[in-house]
Amino acid sequence: MRYFVVTFFLFFAFHQIFAEKHLNHPFYVSIIHVNHNLKTNCLELTFKIFTDDLETGIKYDSGKILNLYHSSNTKKADSIISDYLKSHFRINISDVPSNLNLVGIETAFDVTEVYFTIDSVKPNIDSIEINCDLLVEEIPEQSNIIHYQIRDKTKSLILNKKNTNGIIKI
Repeated sequence: MRYFVVTFFLFFAFHQIFAEKHLNHPFYVSIIHVNHNLKTNCLELTFKIFTDDLETGIKYDSGKILNLYHSSNTKKADSIISDYLKSHFRINISDVPSNLNLVGIETAFDVTEVYFTIDSVKPNIDSIEINCDLLVEEIPEQSNIIHYQIRDKTKSLILNKKNTNGIIKI
């Protein structure tokens, strides 16, 4: 019985360590929600990215190694993630470049959610141009799906290695 308990414990511990570090998934996609908040005149952006892919992208891009599952220095990790996303996601609102302001970052099991805002956005936007090359160099199969919501309308773009630019007409 003792042998069984020890074996089970070692198997469970190995499985947890291995699964946490090597989360393979059959598709490579990020989801980016852009919500136009008319009450506060800002755009609210939420990036949902597989955590292991984000770590791979940052390592490939800057050489910095992050372990978001066990990060002890969250301010430094947040800064690295923010810089990475800002360099791979650019947005022009009505032909004017916009700055992303980091609100926060949450990592849960296999997905990291990053929240940004863009302040002082006029309510009468006529177009949004997005350049998103997030993870496409590191993972050629990567797709970045962008959903834009204003009032009761939702429009979407799918960007990938072959097509990193898109325009949403409103």
